[in-house]
Amino acid sequence: LFDLFVTGLLVGFGVGVVSKTVTLIISKGAVVDDDIKITGGTITIDCTSDAIEANDSISIAAGTINISSKKDGLHAEDSDDNTKGSIYICGGTFTINASDDAIHAETVAQIDDGAFDLTAAECIEATYVQINGGTVNISSSDDGINAAHKSDAYEVAVEITGGYITIKMGAGDTDGIDSNGNLYISGGTIDVTAQYRRYAYRQRHRDK
Repeated sequence: LFDLFVTGLLVGFGVGVVSKTVTLIISKGAVVDDDIKITGGTITIDCTSDAIEANDSISIAAGTINISSKKDGLHAEDSDDNTKGSIYICGGTFTINASDDAIHAETVAQIDDGAFDLTAAECIEATYVQINGGTVNISSSDDGINAAHKSDAYEVAVEITGGYITIKMGAGDTDGIDSNGNLYISGGTIDVTAQYRRYAYRQRHRDK
């Protein structure tokens, strides 16, 4: 699907494990059929398509990731099975500038830790978005965080239990946090600067 050259490592089809320094300035980023796991290193990608893409899952535990993409920054989606396509992040430093989504998961996008500077049309999008920790800075021209029905296997919801989240929205019909289902907030610090709405949800809101 692509050529990814790394000192001492070549990632191709199947499962990709990245733990070294990677620099890509090509039209297509890092793409694998199944799973991508990143455990460290420095990754810099400048591309016109999705920067890091997997069918089944993307898991990131550490590393420094710098992305400039004309589409999505991180993208997990299996066009043949909408029960797959998840993103899990428990560490790392991320600077993502994307024309579409910074982080896009078909099923679950879960952030437990990490430092994020995200600039995109929509910065985090999935069927179920869960943020349990980390420092997340969002600058968005559409929705900052968006839960939308993409998978039949998961509830459509945004859940925030911890972390420090700063969202700055562009002008127009934009939402800081937009859930096309439920919105659950039980912890964390959230600072939203919005021209239109800070929060939008369709069913019930549990805020405690």
